[in-house]
Amino acid sequence: VNGWLGSPEEISKKMANLLHRRNKGIRYINNYLQGKGLPEVNSDRDLELEKALALVKNKVSILSELSFAEKQKEQARIGRFLISRGFDSETVRKVIYEKLRD
Repeated sequence: VNGWLGSPEEISKKMANLLHRRNKGIRYINNYLQGKGLPEVNSDRDLELEKALALVKNKVSILSELSFAEKQKEQARIGRFLISRGFDSETVRKVIYEKLRD
């Protein structure tokens, strides 16, 4: 109202940065902003991948040491976890099938 809070775009960016620091995915962030009546923010693919990898590295054992069946179950668990945190399917796929193979 007197410019105290800033424009809706500025508020969206501040809230998005806060949620990025909490390792939330872009879908979660945009849903949250939309629920508050604020404009959506654009996705940064590299940042999304970095956040998803950081979350998964804390939760998962080394996949190469697992049997095929165990690996399938672990990949499904990782996928569900990342989807629940608001990451898009492309980011989830990259984490599971490209980054965790190392």
